[in-house]
Amino acid sequence: MPLEPPSFFGPLRIVGDVHGDSRAFAAALATDRYVIQLGDLVDNGPDSAGALTMALDMVDQRRGLFLLGNHDWKLAQALAGRAEHIGRKLRHTMSQLSPELAARALAAIPLAPAWARRGKLIFVPGGFHPA
Repeated sequence: MPLEPPSFFGPLRIVGDVHGDSRAFAAALATDRYVIQLGDLVDNGPDSAGALTMALDMVDQRRGLFLLGNHDWKLAQALAGRAEHIGRKLRHTMSQLSPELAARALAAIPLAPAWARRGKLIFVPGGFHPA
């Protein structure tokens, strides 16, 4: 039986790829709405650790969720020692993580849903594959 994605009620704020831009993500989180972040929290931007911390706190506080993006998955694989290749961006992201944040990310990222549903709406990261 396929895993059913989570459902949500009430007003939502949908946030696209954060890619390590913690300042923009903090602005997006300044809401009383439930936040659905569409994956790719890390890489590219100046503060992947900050963006990742905010997302994990948001989930812990039940204020929102982040969907599993390919950059997040690559980070989890690297933290678990299963990465086939660690490029410059991922290496930079990993250098920002404290041991505590790395452990927290390694525990949380594999649990992130690949999609979420609200009524007839389905939220997915840009790189979602239907299979």
